[in-house]
Amino acid sequence: MEKFAYGQMALGHADDNLAVVYEDVLSHGIHFPESAEAAGRVLFVHRLTCFDPRAARAVILQDVLDGPIVVSVLNGEAYFPIYTNCYSILLEDSYGNRYSSGIPYQLEKLMYPGRHLRACMRRAPGSLPCLLHYFSNRRAQELFEEKDLPCFYAFMESGRVSPAYKAALFPKLFCLLYVSDRTEEMQKELKQVDFSYMKPKDRGFVLEICIEKQLYEQAYQIAEVYGLEPLPSALRVRLLNSRIRQLEFAENETLVKYCADTFLGGKYNDTMLEYLCRYYQGPIKHMVEVFQCARAFYIGTQELAERILVQMMYTDGFVDCIDSVYQSYETAGSPLLKKAYMTYFSHHSFVGGMLLPDGFYKTLRDFYKDGHRMDVICELELLKYYAMHPKVREREERLAEELLKKYIFQGIYFAFYKNLGQYLIQKYQLYDKSFIEYHSRRHSRVKLHSIRIGQMGEAQDKPAIGERREEEGGAYTVEEMAESYDGIFVKKVVLFRGEALQYYISEETDGKEELTESGMLSYQAREGAVPEGRYEKLNEIIRQRALGHTDSFRAKMLEYEQLDNAAERLFTII
Repeated sequence: MEKFAYGQMALGHADDNLAVVYEDVLSHGIHFPESAEAAGRVLFVHRLTCFDPRAARAVILQDVLDGPIVVSVLNGEAYFPIYTNCYSILLEDSYGNRYSSGIPYQLEKLMYPGRHLRACMRRAPGSLPCLLHYFSNRRAQELFEEKDLPCFYAFMESGRVSPAYKAALFPKLFCLLYVSDRTEEMQKELKQVDFSYMKPKDRGFVLEICIEKQLYEQAYQIAEVYGLEPLPSALRVRLLNSRIRQLEFAENETLVKYCADTFLGGKYNDTMLEYLCRYYQGPIKHMVEVFQCARAFYIGTQELAERILVQMMYTDGFVDCIDSVYQSYETAGSPLLKKAYMTYFSHHSFVGGMLLPDGFYKTLRDFYKDGHRMDVICELELLKYYAMHPKVREREERLAEELLKKYIFQGIYFAFYKNLGQYLIQKYQLYDKSFIEYHSRRHSRVKLHSIRIGQMGEAQDKPAIGERREEEGGAYTVEEMAESYDGIFVKKVVLFRGEALQYYISEETDGKEELTESGMLSYQAREGAVPEGRYEKLNEIIRQRALGHTDSFRAKMLEYEQLDNAAERLFTII
C-alpha cells in the first residue's frame, strides 16, 4: 500500500479516495527525501466542483507562480494545487471565454498540508510546492534564520516562481546574507534578481545594504538603471564618491546628474564638488551654487567658471557673484572669452545702463593696458568710465586721451565727452560743442527738428515735419541723426553767445513719424575761460556788441581779423 501510495504521489495523481490513502500513509512519518518530494506534489491539491455545462476548463492564477495552471473540468470536477491564499480562479467555456463570476462552483481541500509540511521540508528542503506554501504564509515575517538559506536558494533558482514574487522576497534573503556575513553569496544573488519588479522602498533597502557592505560597483549598477531616490543622502555621497574614484574622474553623464541632484539636496563632499566643477552643466543658478561651495573647499573652479560665463552671455542673464567667477577664470583663461565677457558687460552698460560688477572696470583697464585688442564698445565704455571718474582719469590721462583722439578722428561723438576734464576738452576743442543724445532701438530712423533762437530770443513758427525753411530770424532744419553706436543717436551742435537751439526728435515707427522727445540747448559760458581760441574770441566780440561797447567791439573785430589773416599765411589746411 505504501509503495502504491508514494508511486501515485510521485505522478501527482489525486482524488477523494487517494487523499484518504495518502493521509494514512503520511501519518506514519516521512523518512526519505524522495518521499518528501512525492508528498509535496499532492499536499496542496484542491477539488473544484461545478455542474454548469459551460465550464470546460479552470484557470488558476497564483501570485507566487510565473504562469497560470490550466486543468480540464471533467464530469463537473477538476483537481489542482493551490499554494497560497492569494489566488484567482477563472472558469473557461469551450469557446475560450473566461468567467470570474456568474458560474457557481465549490472548492475544497483534499488534504491537510500543515500536518506534514515540516517533515517534508526537513527531508526535502528544496521541494518547490512546500517552499511556495512556506514563504506565502510568511510574507509578513521580516527576519529569517540561517537555516532558511537552503529554502531561499531553491526558491530563487526556480523557474516556476514569478519574478515579482522573487523580487518581493529578495530583500529578506539579502538581509539574511548580510547578517550572516556572506559577501560572495550576496554578490551572486544580486545577479539573479530582476530589480524591475521590486518596489522602490525595497530597492532602496538593498542599496543601503550594498553600500554598508562596500559593494559599491553592484550598488551603482542598480542605481544607474533605477535611480537613487530611495537612498538617504549620506549613503548617496558614499556611493557617488566611490564611483567617481573608480572612474578616476572620467566624465559620465549619469554620474554627473546624480552628483548634481545630491548636491542640490544639501549633501556633498570635496570629491563630488571637484567632479561637478569639471563636468556639471545646468541652470546657471545651480552652477553658481556649486562654484561657491567649491571655492569654500579650495577646489579649482576654472572649468566651471568658463561654463558659467558662456551660459550667462548666451542666455543674457546676470550672476551676483560674477566678479568672483571671472577672477577664477581670468588667470589661465582664453583671451577670446575674456574679450567676450568685457564686450558683453560693456554693451549692456553703455546701451542699457546695467550696473556692472565691482571689479569690472579694473579688469577692463588692465586688459587694455596689456595691449589686448578690444571691441569698440569696450573702448567706449572705458572712455566713459574715465569721464565719470576724474581721479582715475588724472592718473591715466594718457589712455583716456588715446581713446578720445581715436573716436573723435572717426567723427564719433557722445555727450559724456564734455565730462573728460579741462585739458582734454581744450585740446580737442570740445568746449564749443554741445550734444543732443537720443537712445532708441538699433538702426531706427531718427530725425532732429531744430531751430536756432538768436540773441533777441525770437524764433520762427515750426513748419511741418520734413520741411526745411530759412527766414531772417533763424533757420528751421530737419535732419537725420547719426547713430554713433547701437541705438545711440548723437547730434553735435555749436552755439555762440546768446544763441539757443530749440528742438524735438521724431522716430519712424511702422511707416509713421512720431514725436518722442523735445528740449532746448543754450550757450553756456565756461567759467574762467580766456579768449584765446577762435571760438572764445568770437564769443567775446558778440558780448561786447551786446553790451553796447562800440570801441571795444571794433577793437576785438580788428584783432580777430589780423589773427585770421596771420593764420591763413602761416598754416595750410591738410
